[in-house]
Amino acid sequence: MAIQGPIPIGFDQVFPHGCYIVGEVEQVKDFDASTNGRTVYAKDKTTGELIWQVADWADPAHCADSALR
Repeated sequence: MAIQGPIPIGFDQVFPHGCYIVGEVEQVKDFDASTNGRTVYAKDKTTGELIWQVADWADPAHCADSALR
């Protein structure tokens, strides 16, 4: 039987050592619904809330850049 809907998982399970955002946070564009001159942003299929993404992130435990630790 397939899993229906999102997989419930906690932040600390995905990032046990934490994480830092090192880029911009922006809305996800729905490219299928958007047209020239009209941008449509993606929404969660279950809740209907807007979806946001992080342009870049790093796990501080595995990051070589000491400025991010």
